[in-house]
Amino acid sequence: MVNLGNLDWAKRTAEERWANETTVLLEAFMELERLLTKAEAMMADYHAVVGDRIDDDWEPIQDQCLEANATYLAITGPEVVPTVISRQPGIDQLHAAIEALQGFMERHDADLYGAANIIIQREEAAAKAQELERQRLAQEAERALRAQQEVAERAARAPEEARTALSSVATRIEVIRQELDSVPAIWSALLREFSRPCSTDLAGHAEKARIYLGRADNQLLQARPADPLAALELIKNIRTDLDKAEELIDALPARLKMLRELKTDPRARGNRTWTRLRDARLLAHQRNAEAKWGSVLDNQERKVKDLEKTLNDAVHPDYLAYANGLDKVDDFIQSVVAKIRS
Repeated sequence: MVNLGNLDWAKRTAEERWANETTVLLEAFMELERLLTKAEAMMADYHAVVGDRIDDDWEPIQDQCLEANATYLAITGPEVVPTVISRQPGIDQLHAAIEALQGFMERHDADLYGAANIIIQREEAAAKAQELERQRLAQEAERALRAQQEVAERAARAPEEARTALSSVATRIEVIRQELDSVPAIWSALLREFSRPCSTDLAGHAEKARIYLGRADNQLLQARPADPLAALELIKNIRTDLDKAEELIDALPARLKMLRELKTDPRARGNRTWTRLRDARLLAHQRNAEAKWGSVLDNQERKVKDLEKTLNDAVHPDYLAYANGLDKVDDFIQSVVAKIRS
């Protein structure tokens, strides 16, 4: 006679084993899935950076993991009914796949994490470049907006600025015209008091200044009826022409003043050069540079003496040549001093 108690006990034992195996199977499957997902992602990075050098080791292990997963699905599907047959082989297969996968990742730890770091660096570099581009575009947009605002603000200010500027340049034209009227007297004084070479380079200044002044006059006539922004552009040109005219006119009284000072006391200008020469000699002595620069400074001394002799011996001295000659000596001495100091 069959012992029903023994049958009940055997059934309970099989159900408990089935429940325990189900729990262990699920845990093993989830662990394998986690490791496999991580390994496949790292292998994707590895392939993107390095290539297929470790594929011979990877592919069998990947197949082993997929087979273990397939076994799990086969013995845990909804159509599978509990049996007395143990599912321990499936558990062992999952654990073996986990162990193989862990071993692979340990063997190639440097390769896999090195590739992952490279991918991270690339992504960071790309993100940084993207952010820089975003900032550049934002700055360009901001500059464009500021430019638009400045144009609008300038357009709003233009009428008043144009009125003020037109009045200013008109007054300036009249002042320069009066200064131009005084040029003949200054030119006459130059020719009367000094030899011709002292003012030859200024001979055409009055005529050139008159041309610039006439051009400014014409542009002023165009600017008066123009819209404010166009008038301001014309006024910029007018001011440029007036600057040139003033420079040409101012050169004549400045030359007359300089020549008169030289004529009154020519030694005062020469003394400045002699002082620079003396200071340069002293510096060369202090820096033990006389052997290198002594003869050079001697040559400049001879030039100064020649300039003074020419000035003293001339019936009609060329004071301009004298002053220009001293300027060249001054510049040369200054360059020598800079070289000695360096």
